[in-house]
Amino acid sequence: MAQRGHSESESDNRGNVLEILEVIAKHNPVVARKMKGPGNAKYTSNTIQNEILQCLADMVRDTIVKEVKKREVFSVIADENKDLQKKEQLSLVVRYYYNGAVHESFLCFQHAEQLDAKSLSEMIIGCLESYGLEDISTENHRDRSIDARGLLAQIDLTFISLLATFRKLFGNTKLLSDLLQSTSVDLAMAVDMVKSLCDSFQVYRTDTYCDQLWRDIMETAKQCNVAVED
Repeated sequence: MAQRGHSESESDNRGNVLEILEVIAKHNPVVARKMKGPGNAKYTSNTIQNEILQCLADMVRDTIVKEVKKREVFSVIADENKDLQKKEQLSLVVRYYYNGAVHESFLCFQHAEQLDAKSLSEMIIGCLESYGLEDISTENHRDRSIDARGLLAQIDLTFISLLATFRKLFGNTKLLSDLLQSTSVDLAMAVDMVKSLCDSFQVYRTDTYCDQLWRDIMETAKQCNVAVED
């Protein structure tokens, strides 16, 4: 939501912040005196406004972090989307149980320069580290530890094979999906990309590609200590 208007001197609507302050000034003499004061003492500039918003955001975020740390256990919800400048933005939300209710609280935005699994994982971990949420105590959580190890044990060769296959397929189709959703899509470019994607799918069906994919799957299984039958 925009905070300022394009013209703050003559416009009938000078933006949300100034108009809200004008309404408050009608009912609050302290605010009214400030609004009528000298220009260097009104504290209504966009710089001060942003500093106030940042202070409020920090206070809310500190409260969220304190609540999460008290519960010690939380999950992370991450989603990416493009902003108005077509830059990928990663939003991070923490989900936790506190005071008898489940909370989902926004934590931060991050500019995502790359969307591969490694880059996104590093961004999420870095964000959690910046708020001191990366350390999860292992004391007195034996049951949860057993559950976590049980989930890890379910990672088998089939899971890795599907993950590697769909990662390649969805990675290529996402480029076409983004292009087709663009408001300024070039139809000729879209047609070329569709043809290129079809050609890529034909390559994926060759023995040479399947052999290389299988070698990559076996290497990943080895790195994850997944048992592989001879």
